Amino acid sequence: MSSTTQHDVERKRHQEFTKLLLSFRDYARSFLKIKTKAGQIVPLVFNTVQTQILETVERAMQEGKLLRFLILKARQEGVSTFFEALMYHRANTRFHHKALIVGHEMESSNNLYEMVKRYYDNLEPHVKPELQASNEKKIAWGRLDSEIKVMSAESRENLARSSTFQDLHLTEVAFWPGARASLGALLQTVADLPDSTMIVIESTANGIGNEFYNLWQRSKAGLTDFIPIFIPWFALPEYSLPFASAAARTALESSLLPDELHLRSTYRLTLEQLNWRRWAIENKCQGDLNLFHQEYPSNDAEAFVASGRPVFDVRACELEYQQRRKPIRTGFLDYRQMPDGKIDRDQVVWTDSPAGYLKLWEQLEILPNDEFRFAAGTDVAEGLAQGDFSVIRVMDRKTRRPRIVLTWHGHIDPDALALEQDKINKFLGGDVYFVTERNNHGYTTVIRALELNLLQYYQDDFVRGYAVGTDKLGFLTSKVTKPVAINQLRELIRTGGILDPEWEFWGECMTFVYNDKGQMGAQGKSEDPGVQCFDDRVMAEALALVGHLRLPPYRSSEVEQHWQWQFAHGKRNGNGNGSKKWKPGMG
Repeated sequence: MSSTTQHDVERKRHQEFTKLLLSFRDYARSFLKIKTKAGQIVPLVFNTVQTQILETVERAMQEGKLLRFLILKARQEGVSTFFEALMYHRANTRFHHKALIVGHEMESSNNLYEMVKRYYDNLEPHVKPELQASNEKKIAWGRLDSEIKVMSAESRENLARSSTFQDLHLTEVAFWPGARASLGALLQTVADLPDSTMIVIESTANGIGNEFYNLWQRSKAGLTDFIPIFIPWFALPEYSLPFASAAARTALESSLLPDELHLRSTYRLTLEQLNWRRWAIENKCQGDLNLFHQEYPSNDAEAFVASGRPVFDVRACELEYQQRRKPIRTGFLDYRQMPDGKIDRDQVVWTDSPAGYLKLWEQLEILPNDEFRFAAGTDVAEGLAQGDFSVIRVMDRKTRRPRIVLTWHGHIDPDALALEQDKINKFLGGDVYFVTERNNHGYTTVIRALELNLLQYYQDDFVRGYAVGTDKLGFLTSKVTKPVAINQLRELIRTGGILDPEWEFWGECMTFVYNDKGQMGAQGKSEDPGVQCFDDRVMAEALALVGHLRLPPYRSSEVEQHWQWQFAHGKRNGNGNGSKKWKPGMG
């Protein structure tokens, strides 16, 4: 063979070898080894789940997107194995490439490090770059100036001081302590460069309201660059159990429960898959169907719904949440300014603004003879570390089912919130009955509203076992009154008896849960100041419903004139407490 021919052969071999190194599919199949569940060391062959993820990654690369992936998974599907392999390949075939892998606890971090170390230890010599260091859960290649580091989310302070990375793999994020703060620090360590950098966040579900759940919902809504990937349990062929006999197969088919029939028709599951499901519920999940849904979900809603302790019917809330309706107007209400510069507090003007605290959800025809039409719940911010909001929600009682037609949501001083109530009252014709929570700063709002002569709720007392009217303005939320108000709202949500177009309200409903003491509130609100989970809209709506149930039925008076209604303790013609002269206002 001539030297020219020999040179061409060697060049071709070099080109093929280079192509082999740069192709993750070929590299993984040819060089990477994993440990099976049986403890054997075998070549990495992608399963169906890993192949699905790889196709998504390759599609994102072809489209020039940022490589940002958010994965909600079932147990033991090989997601971590896949991404550890991908990041190992990127660090092992690139110069100056640094990757960080973070597990949710020390044991899982050790397992992830062993996986990465196994990839290196089992490489063939001709593709095995010389190590500079292999300690402290870090593998570094001196000539490449690349490295892979493994840490635990338990060491939150160290995470915040991490250096610059090209790749991040963050596992079981739903179980991280202080996830919001840790993610906030870690995500800043990676530049926004397509192909050059990659961030992977993956987890099984751990309830609703935590940072992983919030990120999943925002990403599903297209509000982030993360590509959401859900992996159902039946995507893995091994989650299938053959029958011992034909008779056993026939027996299962004839005994399918409604949820099993739904899975079979919706996802075309085989009887063998349903057989495995029954076996796994009993043998892997202690007979707990909710635990199975968390560990082996069929869809993302099932994963999150099952793993929390929600107060409301979360499936009903999820359907409403997905609607993503938009208000017809967003803006502010201000008192009218007269030509001479004076303020006319009897009239209000709407100013459109995308930053406005007010949202109008439908066009309203306000008639001068409307009576008992609007009930409004007001939740006043408590000043907690989460930065909670003040909320006003106005319920229109004119139709068979009460519906939310106007909402106010923002940060404001409690005395100024009463002015917002006054503006809303005038905008809606002076026919709004306000139920304001008077706990903490709410008392200031109630007193200021009294000075503005707004129609307000007087507290009921339940000490005798039934509601008794008092002369105390506002709604005092307590361990006795809160369950009553929330349970009334829960019934209407369950039965579809209330119409609310705001998706943020339904999101709060899904994160409104029982804590370990059996108390109801936003998930994690009392335990972790970093949790961005709120219940202000839920409480305001419950209070609006209290007002709705207190008021007489809506009616349209035949005589369009000013009229007086004595309102005391929820009864007309009372003793005069809270008497209020109503008249049509200026909208």
